[in-house]
Amino acid sequence: MSKISDMLEKHEGFRQFVYKDSLGIETIGIGRNLKNRGVTRAEALYLLENDIADFTKQLRDRLYWFDSIHEDAQMVLIDMAFNMGIGGLMTFTQTLEHIKNENYKKASETMLQSLWAKQVGTRATELSDILKNI
Repeated sequence: MSKISDMLEKHEGFRQFVYKDSLGIETIGIGRNLKNRGVTRAEALYLLENDIADFTKQLRDRLYWFDSIHEDAQMVLIDMAFNMGIGGLMTFTQTLEHIKNENYKKASETMLQSLWAKQVGTRATELSDILKNI
């Protein structure tokens, strides 16, 4: 880190989660003003790539068979985990069992029978179609 980076981190501090600064403005990291500055597309894509890597690792840790399934099925599981968290995805026991057994058509049907599918609408339909077409 540079001298200015060190000084700014010393003065601003680091906060992993959003907080309100002394003026009540939502802020994150090392003084990043989210109201007036936000994040650039490049920064958002950097964060997204980190999130994808993290969810992929969590899925590999939880599902020993993750690397053996079709790449599109992996993509569906990463999308679902991103949307509802790994804990939420793990409640889809029937869908996961069908994916593990590479019965993607049945998995696509069971995922649409969930409350999640009703809540996210088109997203669930698109993910179901991906599985159906493997």
